[in-house]
Amino acid sequence: MTDRKYLRGMISFILLGILLSSAACRLQLPQEQILPTQTHAPVSSLASPAAPTVTPPPHTKTPPTSTLTLSPSVSTFPTQSPSPTATRPPTETSHPHRLVEYDPSQWIEYVSYSEAGPTGAEVRSIALAPDGTLWVAISDGVFHFDGSTWTKYTVEDGLAENYSRLIAVDAQGTVWAIHDSSRISSFDGTSWQTYESNNGNITSIACDAAGAIWFSTYAPQRNGEMAGVLQFFAGQWRTYNKGIEGLKVWDIELDANGVLWSGTDRGLARLDGETWQLYPTTLFWPGETPVLHVAAAPDGAIWFLAEGQGMTRFEDGGWTNYRYPALYGSFPSPMSLLIARDGQVWVGGMDNQNGYGGALVSFDGNEWTQYVGLPFYMGRDILQASDGALWFATESGVFKYLLGK
Repeated sequence: MTDRKYLRGMISFILLGILLSSAACRLQLPQEQILPTQTHAPVSSLASPAAPTVTPPPHTKTPPTSTLTLSPSVSTFPTQSPSPTATRPPTETSHPHRLVEYDPSQWIEYVSYSEAGPTGAEVRSIALAPDGTLWVAISDGVFHFDGSTWTKYTVEDGLAENYSRLIAVDAQGTVWAIHDSSRISSFDGTSWQTYESNNGNITSIACDAAGAIWFSTYAPQRNGEMAGVLQFFAGQWRTYNKGIEGLKVWDIELDANGVLWSGTDRGLARLDGETWQLYPTTLFWPGETPVLHVAAAPDGAIWFLAEGQGMTRFEDGGWTNYRYPALYGSFPSPMSLLIARDGQVWVGGMDNQNGYGGALVSFDGNEWTQYVGLPFYMGRDILQASDGALWFATESGVFKYLLGK
């Protein structure tokens, strides 16, 4: 009995030691080694892993996520100032027309060549002096008409050459005659003086209020450069061709404000200081074509004739085109342009039908008038006298039209 109790006690003691040893081992396990239990999803529910976020270096710009659309108005290049005509496209008008037969009672003809007048000679150009008298450039000299008497000047009187192509009179009454060579004759009322220019291809003359004389040219100077426009003032020559370099200049005109305009083989040009502002004919007519004649109107508008196209009025940045009437064919060769004091436009030209339908037309803003049966077929130059009468330089002589009589 005693042995059984002893044996039972020993067994209990051994079991207690085992339990105490196991508990001690669990207390010695490090805390970080006890890992949390992970829950795994089924394979069918796995999504693609998100792309890692990459932080760019400090010097690298992060591109925008939106799409960039370039506008045509955005440019990295310097932009030019818009043309004053850019917002005013040209308009073209159509007007009725009528015929007016030649009435001898309204015309004075100087047709028999003699010392009494330049008729019968090839009249090239005419000019009115401040005193109202008329000067005429012809193929064999210069004539002066004081209203009753014609006076002729030739090389024997001091003229540089007999053949005279152009003539003008400045505000002081000095006469300027252009010859076929580079020489220019001037007359102060007493004697003639000769000047040499660098260009013998002068196409027109203009005299400003300050006394400067302006000449347009259509061929290179002696040094081979295009002259553009020449100025003669106080005995000195200057060339103005900046902005129209290399272009032929067919006509020049001073407006009421003293601004100089020119017609070039690429369009209309205006002198601003010492630089020309060019208005290409492509702004107002299809294609590039020369502007042959320019005239300033009393209301400030500028009118000009474009070769092979028609007539254009330029005012306040806007262009209006007018087609010639084509009653007996077209008006192919305009030679002169005048804006009368009443605003009526007169165009002289070459008529291959011997005076029937081309040598003279007028436009009053509403209607074209074509003058037919005229005794001349080339209206080279047109002027208006103080009494309102019109003077014409033609191949047959000088004609005076008693406008409104």
